[in-house]
This record gives sequence, C-alpha cells and structure tokens, in this order.
Amino acid sequence: MKRFSCSLLALGLTATLVVACSGGEDSVDTTSDDLSTSDAIARSELWVAAKLHYCQAPNHQRDYDSACASTCNRTSNPQWDPYRSDCSGLVSWAWALPAPGRVTGEFAPFQNDITKAIPATSLREGDAVNNSDHIMLFKKWTTPGKVATFIEEPGCSSATPYAHEFTSAVTISGSSIHVNYNGMTFTAIRYSKLTLPVVDHAPTGKLESADCSGIKGWAQDTDTATQAVSVQISIDAKPGTKGAAAPITTPHRLCLLTAPTSTPSWASRRKRPRSRSSAPTGR
Repeated sequence: MKRFSCSLLALGLTATLVVACSGGEDSVDTTSDDLSTSDAIARSELWVAAKLHYCQAPNHQRDYDSACASTCNRTSNPQWDPYRSDCSGLVSWAWALPAPGRVTGEFAPFQNDITKAIPATSLREGDAVNNSDHIMLFKKWTTPGKVATFIEEPGCSSATPYAHEFTSAVTISGSSIHVNYNGMTFTAIRYSKLTLPVVDHAPTGKLESADCSGIKGWAQDTDTATQAVSVQISIDAKPGTKGAAAPITTPHRLCLLTAPTSTPSWASRRKRPRSRSSAPTGR
C-alpha cells in the first residue's frame, strides 16, 4: 500500500486528505533468474564489508595459488563458502552463478554464452570488465566516461588481499577500458540475465478544491500510470475508521465527491450577530 497526504483548510475546517494507491506490488522477489543490477552490487558489497580474503579455492579447501596459503581459511558463511573468493569468484557470487564460480576465460570476450561485450561508455552498475588475467565488477560512474568505481578481489600478493572497492580514472575506446588504478586494460561486459531494478515511486496527486458541497482532486501511481488506482479519502480520520469516506475507484481523476448531508459541526458553532440598539446615541 502506498500513501501520500496533504492538508486542507476550507471554510474553517482543518482536514487531511489521504490517498492510498494500490495499483501494483511494492516490491519484487528476486531470484537467481531475476537478479537486478543493484542486487549484484549489494551481493558483492557483502564481501567488501567482510573484507573477504582472496582465495583461489572454496573455503577450507586446498589453494593452489603459490602466493596464497596452501589452504583457504577465510570468514565463514554458508552461502559464500562454496565459492572461490578470487576475482572471478566474486563476480560469479555477485551474479548468483553456480559455485564455485566461473573463471575469466568463461566470460566475454572469450566465451559468450551468458555475457557479451558492450561499449564501455554504456557500463552501468552490475556490469563487469574482464581480461584474461583479471575481472572486476563495475559499480558506478563518478564522471561518465572518465572516472568510475569498481569492486574486486585483487590477489594474495596485493597490498589489499581482500574484496574492496576503488575509484579510478579510466580511458575508453569502443568496448575497451583502461583503468589507471591498476594499469590494466579490460573489455566491458554485461551478464544477460541482469535486469534493471524496479523503482517504487511514491504516488502523486493534488487536492484541487474543497467546499461545503464536496472536494475535488486527482491521484496517480506513476509505476502503473495506465491503470486505475484505488483511492481512499478521509477527513480528520484514518481510512477505515469512523468519519472516513468509503473508497472510490477512478481511472485517473477524482470526480466530485458529495459532502455529507448532515450539518457540519463547525456550522452550528457560528457566532450570532449582535442586535442593534434603537436608543438614540448621545452627542
């Protein structure tokens, strides 16, 4: 249920108009087959927050990277443990791919079954940049086409051998992107199953008039702009309580709502005019 409210002052009556719109769901359940770009970033940032240490193996398994310990021992988590916490393992986790995760050669431009190369200028949150040695998740543009933020697992020999994010100047040419931070050149890629996040906008509306005969206005849920919405109007009472008007449904605008036939309480409290005296006034 979505709501917005506005106050009105008409004919000495203070009231509140509450419009409750229910033209669609407030949220969408996310699955591995319906993963949004923002979901991918949120998943990767769990590793960043934990400073999950780099391993080229699942947790507690043999690690064959000579720069790392012989056995991967990192922060335990039942969801993360089956994944390698290397660069491609991070991207695999972010995209909810099966554990232990793909390797760089199984993403575009080397393999195009689930990912494809894209113009680097079109990179958006949840995309990635890849080469034969390293892959990083793209988080956001700071300056479009010039400065960007990435999330990576850099390696056991790195000064920061754990999941972290950084912001760097970049140079772009077609699908190629050079990242100054590490001096590497990558191909911009996109995972085909990532969807854009569902934006849940607040409903909008306007109270256009209010007088003794009724009130008039309109309301719209911009997320379902072509659909009718359920509108509840109440004056000095919450919807569903005593004094609240019954809900009405309109395609986009509230038609004139007839006021109660009973005399408003404020009308009976008007002051009576004083009677004038007939006595002559003195000079």
